[in-house]
Formats: sequence, structure tokens, C-alpha cells
Amino acid sequence: MKKINLKVYFKKRKQRLSFFGVSPQFDWRVIVSLATILLLCGIGLAVYLYVQVNNGSLFEIVEDTTIKNELDTKQLQIEKRVDFLNQRSFDESVTN
Repeated sequence: MKKINLKVYFKKRKQRLSFFGVSPQFDWRVIVSLATILLLCGIGLAVYLYVQVNNGSLFEIVEDTTIKNELDTKQLQIEKRVDFLNQRSFDESVTN
């Protein structure tokens, strides 16, 4: 079986994967390039979301009829109570 010296293996691998530290200009070029790419992606996402929301295709608006029916039912109950109380007060004023 072939023996592998781990110290030499990781030293070679580290040299191959590290591209920072070559020169300050290269490091700044990489940082600025990545920041620009991320900024453009963020702007693109913001524009896409704005257009989708503006067109109305991103969110679906559904009217809930159960709430409207419940409010109508409560309104009818309130109107019946008011009519009952008005009739009762009218009856009391006539008898007095």
C-alpha cells in the first residue's frame, strides 16, 4: 500500500487553493469584483420583485366572503335590536 505524507499533501493543496495574498492589487480586484456582482444581483432581484408586485402577479388577492357574511349577519342583529328598543321606547311613551 502506498504511504501518503499528509503534511506534504495539505501543503500542496493549500498552495493550489489560496489565491489571496498574491498581490494587493489582485486581492482588491477580487473583492471589488465580487461586491459589484453581488450589488448587481441585488438590484436585479429588487427590479424583478418591483415589476412582479406592480403587475399584481406576485401576490394573489382573494376576497374572503365568510368575513363579509359574518359582518352582514352582525349588522342585521344590531338593526333588529335597535328596532326592538325603539319600538319598546315608543310603546312606553304612548302608554305614559
